[in-house]
Amino acid sequence: MARKAKPNDAGSKGVTNLTATKDVIRNAVPEIVNLKKQRKELNERIAAARERVNAAGVPKAALDHAIRMREMDPEVRQAFDEGVAIVRDTIGVSLSRSLFDMLDERAETESKVAEDQAAKAKPPLGNGPNGDDSDLGGDDTPADQANGFVSALNKSRAHLHPAPDAVM
Repeated sequence: MARKAKPNDAGSKGVTNLTATKDVIRNAVPEIVNLKKQRKELNERIAAARERVNAAGVPKAALDHAIRMREMDPEVRQAFDEGVAIVRDTIGVSLSRSLFDMLDERAETESKVAEDQAAKAKPPLGNGPNGDDSDLGGDDTPADQANGFVSALNKSRAHLHPAPDAVM
């Protein structure tokens, strides 16, 4: 609201200073309109990013929760995680195994199966023309392929667990 002149203001006679108030309004309105436009554009970009994550199979609520957790102070986040674990245990809602633990287990199983298949299918050493394995042509065995999968998996998720001193 416009500032009312104080009785001791020289020559004011208690009149409101509307000119100064109108100047503030004239300067603020374009800035407010511009900021609202920017906010609308940012909200649209955020919605598009959330939709991409949702299309990849992650519920929007899970994404929002993870972002809130990421923004927490580490000590607060640890206390929250511990509290959630206690509450879930108390009410009988056990924690699920980690997706990455399941992927690791799957990769290990696939690697063992591939090694077993490779061991059964691989001819004895020394059958090549030079008395070595040169006749095998350098093709990757299923075990080599499985080990490559494990290596690729580890590389792909390295960014999910940065070093403790890394800044996000």
